[in-house]
Amino acid sequence: MRYLLLLFSLIGLFACSTEELEEKAKIDKFFDLEGTLDQIAGDLAADGAILRKEIVVNDETETFELSMDSIEQWRAQFELFYEADINKLGLSNSYQSETLQAFDGIEKEIYTAIKKDIYVRLLECSYRDDKLFTIRILASDQNLVYGISSEYILYFNHFNKKLALDHFTIKTEEHMLFKDDLNLEVRAEVIRP
Repeated sequence: MRYLLLLFSLIGLFACSTEELEEKAKIDKFFDLEGTLDQIAGDLAADGAILRKEIVVNDETETFELSMDSIEQWRAQFELFYEADINKLGLSNSYQSETLQAFDGIEKEIYTAIKKDIYVRLLECSYRDDKLFTIRILASDQNLVYGISSEYILYFNHFNKKLALDHFTIKTEEHMLFKDDLNLEVRAEVIRP
């Protein structure tokens, strides 16, 4: 019995240590994409919003609506965006950042990959009057067998002076040796009650 208690204590200690390591693996150097997505997912679940999705795969289109009542369900819809978060310990020196002034008061905060072997090549946040209105992500990976390039964009409005997701798009082109090319496009619109 004593050994069993010791074993459970060690497992609990290891579980806590692993959780702490995961938290430390995150950094706060670049735009907080994960925090922004968490806020949006929470707001959409609380609002009872619906997601109207259109998926086009090689010229075949499917349209449907999703009703989601939990934050986890909304987070699952943003999975590719979460995976594109660059605030990870291993990426702390992998991006250069710059801020550009564009026309009509638009300011862009751009994070560009320094090395060519990093999947997320660019993360661009556009602001109008200091309010975030788009997040654009370019990602690509290539080798001798396949090549994939993707563009993910989140579009925002500011309803009641609060950041609110309006719609998002995902475009992916995949080329594989000995296979047909795959072109995927997702257009998703948030419908609030």
